[in-house]
Amino acid sequence: MFQINRRWDEKSEQIGTKRTPFLWQFCPDFIASPESLKLLRKELRDKVKFRNKSNDLYNLDQTTDLQTVQKIKKLPVLGQFLKFMQTSVREWVIKQTGFDLTDQLSITGSRYSKGDYLLPHDDRNSNRKVAFVLYLNDMTAEDGGSLRLFGTDGNNFPDGVIEEKSPHFNDLCFFEVSEKSWHEVKEVLGKAKRWSVNGWFHVKEQIDLKRVAVKTLPISLNEETFDFEDYLSPDCLNDKLMAGRRREFEKNSYIAINNFLKPDVLEKVKQGLKQSEYSVEGPWHKYKQFVRSGDIKNGNSITAHLTNFFQSKQLMTYFSVITGLHFVDIPGIVTSLETAEDDHDLPGPSKKARMENQDCGKKKSSTTFKAFKMSQGCYKLADDQVLDTTIDQGYSLDVKFFITDDQWKDKDGGYTSYIAAFEKSEILRLKPVDNVAYITFKEPKCLDITRYIGSAAGEKEYSCFNVCYHGIDPPVGDDSEDEE
Repeated sequence: MFQINRRWDEKSEQIGTKRTPFLWQFCPDFIASPESLKLLRKELRDKVKFRNKSNDLYNLDQTTDLQTVQKIKKLPVLGQFLKFMQTSVREWVIKQTGFDLTDQLSITGSRYSKGDYLLPHDDRNSNRKVAFVLYLNDMTAEDGGSLRLFGTDGNNFPDGVIEEKSPHFNDLCFFEVSEKSWHEVKEVLGKAKRWSVNGWFHVKEQIDLKRVAVKTLPISLNEETFDFEDYLSPDCLNDKLMAGRRREFEKNSYIAINNFLKPDVLEKVKQGLKQSEYSVEGPWHKYKQFVRSGDIKNGNSITAHLTNFFQSKQLMTYFSVITGLHFVDIPGIVTSLETAEDDHDLPGPSKKARMENQDCGKKKSSTTFKAFKMSQGCYKLADDQVLDTTIDQGYSLDVKFFITDDQWKDKDGGYTSYIAAFEKSEILRLKPVDNVAYITFKEPKCLDITRYIGSAAGEKEYSCFNVCYHGIDPPVGDDSEDEE
């Protein structure tokens, strides 16, 4: 029922060995009888269950491994197809690649609907050696859903598209799985669904998963003196409101401060951001965002002043006061706050944490800062390397300040999700809201991702000033010792 098209089966040379930066090949009209593939598609559509799979890297519907589908004996077309893949196709791939593949086969059915995508990744896992995808329907460039293969830079990070193909019925693509095999599936834009069967052939040896780490360098906080009243709205300096926010933070470990900047300052910043020059920043397997490239060092611009403000020790002190995380010595910059605390308008010092100094704590204190813009196609991912970095940084106070002229919905993407490592449930979700500063206390295994911004967002965009203080001592005491 299933046979390889003679066009490909009679190829004597290895058709993919000259491809760079990794071995890959597209094979149009791969199966000799297209009618048999149509029967397979119908069987998958009508009789095999697809489940939604969604995380920071992808969103699509997929089957379990097709070899484990229940009542496989009642799916004769699928049964014959699996045997065809395990024998004829595997042997053909061995001939084309020279790889010593085992009998192991991993294979699933995938269905992408409008808005679905798969972001850049290299497929490396366990003993995978050759990846493949066989398309079950046609799609145009306007439909989206194309497969994109990336080149690599000196660190073997994805760097520029070297090949892009829209799905075409009965086309097979296969490629070697390696540290250079970066690829993605572009977002599906139209009503047409993207149907395929895909998976991997394996070898005995385990693949080396080592990769060059992407590090965010810490900054040195500046000693510049700022007048809070020049930047922050009156609400941010109101004793009673700050006392309430502090109680809320101690209860929930995060707060949202609305109307963070004064209206006139906010408007000037927005104008400055619109006039700024931007460049796209990666690497793509970690994040895609835009950073200012034209006015960062211009000390007279309002955006430069705000950047310096966010990188100041003085603002860190403000966040220390408002959260009760006394990770710095508070020199009484905000006198009214000290008075309020004496009058019991503010709770006593929090027992949650204190920034490490030379005499206490195990984690080295540090601060990271990033100012960036996000729009359609942008995202931020998490992986094992990010987890290792987060654990090494220890407990952190994460501050994200958003500027946007748009109303963001969940379907647009672009929101921040805080997730615990190895857990599926979301701890906290933060939408980008204009002039709102979110302050979140992060435990070492807490990761923050930014959901892919899809076509539903249209022309929406936002800017974010993100400062994070790391190396805070872990919580001490227990609930019985906490103040009422």
